[in-house]
Amino acid sequence: MRNFLITGLLLFIALQLFSRVPIDENSTAKLNIIRDADSNVVTTKKVSPDVAGDTVKFSFGGGYFSGGMELQLSTIDPMDSIFYTLDGSDPSVKTTRYTGPIVISNNRVVRAIAVNSQKLPGIISTNTYFNQQHTLPVICLSTDPKNLWDTKTGIYIEGPDPSNANYDQDWEREANMELYDKNGKKKIDQGIGIKIAGNGNRDFPQKSLHLFARKIYGKGSFEYQFFKDKPIEKFEALLLRNGGDDWTRAMIRDILTSGLISDMDIDCQAFQLTIVYLNGEYWGIQDLREKINSHYLAENHFVNPDNVNLLELNATVVEGSNASYLQIRNFLNATSTLVNEQNYLQVSEKIDINSYIQYQLTQIYINNEDWPGSNIKFWNTIDAGSLWRWIVYDTDGSYSAWSYPAYNYNSLHAALETSGPGWPNPPWATLLFRRMMSNPGFSKEFATQYADRLNTNFSSANVNAVIDSIMQIFLPEINDHLIRWGLNNNDRLNDISLIREYVNARPDYARNHLQSLLGLGEKLNIKVETYPPEAGSVKVNSVIPKGYPFNGVYFKGLPIKLTAIPAPGYKLLRWEGTVNSTSGSIDYDMSATGTFKAVFEPAGINDFNIVINEINYNSSNAKDTKDWIELYNAGKTSVNLRNWIISDAGAAEGYIIPDDIILAPGMYVVVCRDIVAFRQVQRTVLNTTGNINFGLSSSGDAVNLFDPAGLLIDYVNFTPNLPWPTDANGTGASIELVNPLADNNDGSNWKSSSDGGTPGKINFRTIPLSTNADILASVFRLDCFPNPFSDYITVRIEVPNSGKYKLEVYNNQGKLVKMLAVRNIESGAHYIEWNGTGQNNEMLPDGVYIISLSGENQYINRKVVKLK
Repeated sequence: MRNFLITGLLLFIALQLFSRVPIDENSTAKLNIIRDADSNVVTTKKVSPDVAGDTVKFSFGGGYFSGGMELQLSTIDPMDSIFYTLDGSDPSVKTTRYTGPIVISNNRVVRAIAVNSQKLPGIISTNTYFNQQHTLPVICLSTDPKNLWDTKTGIYIEGPDPSNANYDQDWEREANMELYDKNGKKKIDQGIGIKIAGNGNRDFPQKSLHLFARKIYGKGSFEYQFFKDKPIEKFEALLLRNGGDDWTRAMIRDILTSGLISDMDIDCQAFQLTIVYLNGEYWGIQDLREKINSHYLAENHFVNPDNVNLLELNATVVEGSNASYLQIRNFLNATSTLVNEQNYLQVSEKIDINSYIQYQLTQIYINNEDWPGSNIKFWNTIDAGSLWRWIVYDTDGSYSAWSYPAYNYNSLHAALETSGPGWPNPPWATLLFRRMMSNPGFSKEFATQYADRLNTNFSSANVNAVIDSIMQIFLPEINDHLIRWGLNNNDRLNDISLIREYVNARPDYARNHLQSLLGLGEKLNIKVETYPPEAGSVKVNSVIPKGYPFNGVYFKGLPIKLTAIPAPGYKLLRWEGTVNSTSGSIDYDMSATGTFKAVFEPAGINDFNIVINEINYNSSNAKDTKDWIELYNAGKTSVNLRNWIISDAGAAEGYIIPDDIILAPGMYVVVCRDIVAFRQVQRTVLNTTGNINFGLSSSGDAVNLFDPAGLLIDYVNFTPNLPWPTDANGTGASIELVNPLADNNDGSNWKSSSDGGTPGKINFRTIPLSTNADILASVFRLDCFPNPFSDYITVRIEVPNSGKYKLEVYNNQGKLVKMLAVRNIESGAHYIEWNGTGQNNEMLPDGVYIISLSGENQYINRKVVKLK
């Protein structure tokens, strides 16, 4: 008896000392949070892992089990006592003491803790067991039932005052979260905070929940790739959505929108359907989403969350400041039209125009009846040059959700209304779009991109296919969910039929609305084909169709642009049909219906030409992107850059590009030293890879590009001295190649580009290569084959006019080593062989050489590689 009293006294003293440990949010210790329902005051108790008791071991891991089982709990130290709960609450010495196996025969959560008189209490261990197999990931939330159901403190109930319900309060409660993937493996097990989410749907029996990873609960983040379509593996907060206002109906409207626009240049929440268990009880299907806040923007855009300005509605501040947007709004209110280009630039230079157009046309297509006067969030950062972008979310009021029929509703007109009602389209909500559409260039681009999306993402066939795919995900689980909540499957299926009716009819009405409001010409059809089918694709204005033949509907007098994209190993031979051309891109004025066939052929060795095109080697302090190198495809065929190597030394020391990057002719990719630092400055440049494992010296350095076999493809040895640009060393300028077909190891062919350079797009001082290359290819040509070579190389030259020309060979230091020809050459094609010898017929060493053809005010060169 005496020993028992002493043990109890020691335990009491330890707990008292433990309760006086100061709080340090940066500690790795666990803090248990209790928020008072009235004051929201936070109290804490802390467990230090350095002196804590053992972790309780479970004889069976959590997740699915079949039949009954006897669960045994144990620890390493036989002096430990184990206490447990079965209702989701924290175990303590006041809960049930473990004395023998726990019989698990149905869904159950078991939480256990080890207590030892010589130690502080251990970490709480949690396992949820469910006796049903699932086809979706399973999220198990465990918390003290009082946090959910207590009249005064429970966040999940109405409480004593229906006019000020508990679930309408901004109360956060501590919980534990487990995540089991579709294979039943536990991927997440950590303390979190939970809070009721949503607006009008909070009174549904199944509620949406915010999930917060905070250091005060244990870990400060969720570290797992929840969404397969986004390579993000760290989240500060998540949202478990009940389907919003669509909960009693189809349950798919918002995720349908997210699925349709996932490949568009719009900010939207990724989604993953999950099964939820709450304190061991089956809670049905809920949609896991990203939570929109500054951390969401940081996770998706590599920005500093502390620098984010996140606004909603009429520029109401959510985070940060609205000062810079109020300047735009004030200008719009003072300016009745943006027809004048200077006025248009005052606004367009502060907005991500491409993203804004796609945001607007999405909301208009789906006929979101709770927009634009509601569900508006937009953001930028405090960084110089940051552009405003809008976020698509909460689209439950779409696809005939609230009105029938809605597919014929002219939501384009509503979005341009000058005197709409206070809801849903008050004048403040339509102001920006009205002003932007007053500019002819913007209006034309909006119409073109809307037509593009009606032919692709929003085509009836595509939307129905996405609906089908979502329905297949729901199918194995939906009946249990409906039974759990007493919902009617026939009602749900009828509502899905309304959605299908909407998406089948909507494109024709949407085109009619464009015609009537923007004065467009008649609707005309185009047909686009590729041959051979596997040899390439065609970009139509802003979209690349998923399959061919592609049939689209456009408008008379609204030109379209077609760009051939050869697959790796092929090049464009010609266009056939309405337009006959050999140019990589063609423009068609849409004067009549048209058919276009891109004909490809196998590419030759000389059709490959990946060029080091721009280099940033010493950023300014104001725009510190760290080092980066831009590659450009100046050839005629696409190249997959996976396993290509970029280095400042040999191939063995370089950075290996890890992913498939299909670089089409005329396209760019930026290889970054630090992607996060780069994106914080260059927020709109997404065609990036990295992080490279070397830096570039401000006193000059080498940049070498190797293919996967280690063959040197291109190289540049730059310096900050003449003839290289001298003003790119720490000033914020990059150096960029003036002509991608010129020798990029000659400093005189480079110029500086101020204000951070032009990463990922055409160089500031360069004429478009599509034009330049076509001219050179047709009238002034230099080809070398085989390349690389060992014994000899054949040089083919083609000149447009008879005259005096020089054909020369330079080494990689720019020294002339061989004069192959200096003579009058007749127009046409000519062939000259070189056996790799120098001017005195000595055998030159292996390496990279430059063969140059010049004359009649024209110049072209090719890099060749001599091997043993």
